[in-house]
Amino acid sequence: MTPTQRTLRHLREQGYRTAICERWVPRPDLPGGGHKLDLYGCFDLLAIRPGEILAVQSCGVNHAAHRRKLLGERREAVLAWLAAGGRVQLISWRKLLVRRGGKARRYQPRIKEVTLNCLCKAGVDAG
Repeated sequence: MTPTQRTLRHLREQGYRTAICERWVPRPDLPGGGHKLDLYGCFDLLAIRPGEILAVQSCGVNHAAHRRKLLGERREAVLAWLAAGGRVQLISWRKLLVRRGGKARRYQPRIKEVTLNCLCKAGVDAG
């Protein structure tokens, strides 16, 4: 199961209606034959429920790189989304022990809400 599939399941369990915004763009001239294109260059999923719209960047364990992307190179898109009244979350997935001392592991989400305050703390002028 991919991080996107895990995130979709998690959001649906929270009562959201979800949609995938990330798509594959074929480009034979690129290594791998193409690249993925996110909504506004930073969001993989949209989730809605009454009175709320949420944009989500979903990833595996590499939380820090995606956080830098949202707070750095894609900050204008994040600011526009937040200014429009939307919420932004970064959801990464890691395998953790189910019980201390045991061997069984289960994927657990690490959820980081991205706010204007996060952008300011990252040294970005949010005003």
